[in-house]
Amino acid sequence: MLFIKCSREEVLQYLDARQQQGFNVVQVMVLHTLGAKNVYGNKALEDGDIGKPLTTTGATFGDKAAYDFWDHVDFVVKEAEKRGIYMALVPVWGSAAKDKSVNAVNAAVYAKFLAERYKNNTNIIWLNGGDIEGDAKMDV
Repeated sequence: MLFIKCSREEVLQYLDARQQQGFNVVQVMVLHTLGAKNVYGNKALEDGDIGKPLTTTGATFGDKAAYDFWDHVDFVVKEAEKRGIYMALVPVWGSAAKDKSVNAVNAAVYAKFLAERYKNNTNIIWLNGGDIEGDAKMDV
């Protein structure tokens, strides 16, 4: 829950420690729950709908109107890259599909959002996983 629980300073401390320990990959949940918000109080989604990521114009840290949840994710990914660390990102925890909050339609919108936003990052490994059987919810 690096994107949710850690401030920028804590992210740097964490990534520096992992680099010093010789790690080159960290696994991070992008959204553990659909109501996710980060340490700065920024929600990831509009009304908990995975098909409606909340983004703002600008990305200046300290400007509450500009710095959003996804800007914080961007910051973490870039800082990891500077340290030679890959991000194994789990887009959403499986329970959201299991409880039908995520369906094939809104999952496709979310997947396109993530693909477009992070298509130029070379340190991302997409990792599908979660807390449901691998053959459950194949449409999602």
